[in-house]
Amino acid sequence: MTGYEGEAGLALARRYEAVSAPDLHGPVADLLPSAPSRVLDVGAGSGRDAAWLAKTGHAVLAVEPSATLRAEGARRHPDPRITWVDDRLPDLTRVGGRFGVILLSAVWQHVAPPDRPVAFRALTGLLAPGGLLLISLRLGPPDLARGMHPVSVGGASCACGRVRPRDPPGGAAAGQAGPVRDQLGHRRAPGSDMSLADVYLQHRVHLLERQVSILFETTRVLNPEAGAELTRLERAWRAELDQLHAAFLRGDLAHFERREARVRGGG
Repeated sequence: MTGYEGEAGLALARRYEAVSAPDLHGPVADLLPSAPSRVLDVGAGSGRDAAWLAKTGHAVLAVEPSATLRAEGARRHPDPRITWVDDRLPDLTRVGGRFGVILLSAVWQHVAPPDRPVAFRALTGLLAPGGLLLISLRLGPPDLARGMHPVSVGGASCACGRVRPRDPPGGAAAGQAGPVRDQLGHRRAPGSDMSLADVYLQHRVHLLERQVSILFETTRVLNPEAGAELTRLERAWRAELDQLHAAFLRGDLAHFERREARVRGGG
């Protein structure tokens, strides 16, 4: 756990806590169950997300392999609805039962590519029927010093595709019509052919769009002399964003792979 223990771990905890969980996960908050549920927070870090989920009434099992972060998380968020466990992907050998929600926020890059199908099997095995699996991806160059590996939307989809779909409640032979599900057995968005994972990514893109728009406007106010250059940069950014939206809507994973390769190459 190089980079996550001692003073380095405490510094990361301060960085995590500087970001509001409701702001970060707001675009998918409406997907969370309204009734109290068991939630598994894998890679819980400082406990920021676990505390947010616990405050909404959920019982959270916070999985974190860093002893420093576990201790700091328990200190910062002493909520009886949060239970801390020392475990990690891909196997999660110390976690049992089923969960209505499983959250991996900026965790997937720590799972080595050969271990990802194993991790997906472990996660889906812990997911209750009709449950929700939320995974955010840290795109861009990985921080090798912190044990990260490259991730991509296409790579995540391939890992999903290697996992056998879950049968609907009652078993495949039950003969009952159930909700349409994606490759992980999760419900698709009502009236849409997009899985909940697709919807999550779409919301994150929209949130990023709003955040960058605010940044441009704030910079114009603070530095009026940079107006022309900011307009040029904003137009270039919006053009690339339009390309991302179009690639997403047509399911063009190769576009995202090419773009990620350019980002890793510094282009």
